[in-house]
Order: sequence, then C-alpha cells, then structure tokens
Amino acid sequence: MTIGDELEAAFKKMTDAVERIEKIYEEKEEPKPARWFPSPDDEYFFVNTMLTVSFLKFNPEHHDCVARRDAGNCFETEYEAKVLAIRLRNATQAYNREIEAGNKGKKADSNTISCHPATCMKDKEYAEKCNYCG
Repeated sequence: MTIGDELEAAFKKMTDAVERIEKIYEEKEEPKPARWFPSPDDEYFFVNTMLTVSFLKFNPEHHDCVARRDAGNCFETEYEAKVLAIRLRNATQAYNREIEAGNKGKKADSNTISCHPATCMKDKEYAEKCNYCG
C-alpha cells in the first residue's frame, strides 16, 4: 500500500465520519426554548394587576403586550399563568405577614400608610404613620 492509498483511505474514513455526524444532527430535534414567545395574533395568558389570569391576542405593536413578554409574564397555557398567580399571591401574603410582625403587633388602621421611602425621609409626620418607619 502506497502513501497515496493510505491518505485516500484516511480521507474516506474522515468523510464517512463527517457524514455520520451530519446525519445525527439532521435527525436531532431542535431544543424547545425554555420560555414560550408568542407570534403576532397568538392568544396568550398573563397575570394581571389583581393577581388573576387574563388573556389577549399578542400584538407586537402594543407596548403592554411587549412589556409582559419581556418581563416573562406571557404564557402559552392558562395553567402556567395560574401557577405564577398563585405564587405571587402567596408571596404577597407572606410579605404582608412580615410587615405585620415588624409592626410590633399593631394592626394597620385608616391612619397607617405604606412606606414610600423618599417621602418618609422628607416628611416626619408621614413617617410616623408608616408601617416601616413609624
């Protein structure tokens, strides 16, 4: 066997290997993205400001649709949106319990207000009524 024959045999092995690898990649499915992104006019579900689930058709020209998508509040199924809504309600309830515990057992009344740090720093009367600062 000459050097030319050896080179030709090695080249054939390499091209066969490349063809096998290409075939594997052709047969392999594209991985599904972790997050679903709607196409224009796709119906999508989202968690609204009341922490319940709503749905709309996706409009890439509408600021709110794009903002929800970019924030990760855009779901293909109602179930996925409901899971997030439940998690957000639970987190809100836990946060409120935390505030109450830090409020030295005082119940919030009509004179108690939520914290707005910039206002509390400037206005002592406001800060005295604040759940955190007062």
